[in-house]
Amino acid sequence: MGDRHESGIRHSLWRVDLPIFMAPTTYAPVPLQSQRRDNPGEMGGRVASPTLVGRVEELRILKAARSRAANGEPAVVLLGGEAGVGKTRLVTELAARCGADGTRVPSGGCVPVSAGGLPFTPIMEVLRVLLAELGPGGVRELAGRSWPELAWLLPALGKPQTAGPPSQAAQARLFEVLLGLLGRLGEQAPLVLVLEDLHWADRSTRDLLAFLVRNLRREQVLLVASYRSDEPGQGRLGPYLAELDRGGPVQRLELQRFDRAETIAQLTAILGAVPSNDLVDAVFARSEGNPFFTEELLAAVRAGSGRGGRPAGALPAAGRRRWPGRAGAGRGAARGGRPSAVGEPAGGGRLRGPPRPAAGGY
Repeated sequence: MGDRHESGIRHSLWRVDLPIFMAPTTYAPVPLQSQRRDNPGEMGGRVASPTLVGRVEELRILKAARSRAANGEPAVVLLGGEAGVGKTRLVTELAARCGADGTRVPSGGCVPVSAGGLPFTPIMEVLRVLLAELGPGGVRELAGRSWPELAWLLPALGKPQTAGPPSQAAQARLFEVLLGLLGRLGEQAPLVLVLEDLHWADRSTRDLLAFLVRNLRREQVLLVASYRSDEPGQGRLGPYLAELDRGGPVQRLELQRFDRAETIAQLTAILGAVPSNDLVDAVFARSEGNPFFTEELLAAVRAGSGRGGRPAGALPAAGRRRWPGRAGAGRGAARGGRPSAVGEPAGGGRLRGPPRPAAGGY
């Protein structure tokens, strides 16, 4: 099949080729132009919506929490949702809007390096951001005379108080120093502290977060902690989050998958044109409203257009592996009223598709 041009927009003739759902349908033109990335730090070439789709109420809640924090009423928001549902995208949008009015938005993420995780990984990342902005002297000044307690996490500050990991007593002092540091940062400018991927947090990071939830009083700080609600082997996370709920001014915010109308809006933003009904039906059936999987399916269309064995613009045939975390019993029907269980199409068979987003991804 060839390409054609209309109004300066490149189109490829394509077909929906999903044997596990239906027979191939008729050909229809779909624009496949590249769009700029939503995050400058992401890998190049990713198909992504240049604008935030939906999430109006969620963004309103986060902005309201930030306003309360700026007025001396600290707030904590626990942002949950399955892999790829848009937690990082929402936080990135919040950071961009807050940064425009002078709010400081340092962030750090947990990493799944071992069963116990690396101690204080997101806090070290936040401190490195502050070090780059303020220099060692500025960080020491904010920390006060107890700055050597921080030097174990950030050796560039100078000689640490202890040579190895802090004892229980030293950890209590470290927590107090960090609380004071955040408070003084909030006095300089409103502060939004972002800790991502809490489901991978080590015990020390979890203890610190619990301490901050209980001890933030008048600090101008909004703390946003994100987590995957569908991460396997996270039986401890639920009780821990419930404990945080009881500890202080905590709000829960759970992101849901897109419904069909939101998926249409996402496709329109990516493609730069209203998608055909065939494309919407095919993508929504495969992605079930998960924004990351929608983007990956369109990326596969673009990557496969004009290459040998697949018609230009055709969605890829089902792969051999199921999407992790997408097919557990009891997960319920997808948003949008689809009657089938998550991970199983209405006509039987299993949904298969792209891999999950990596650490620090969607």
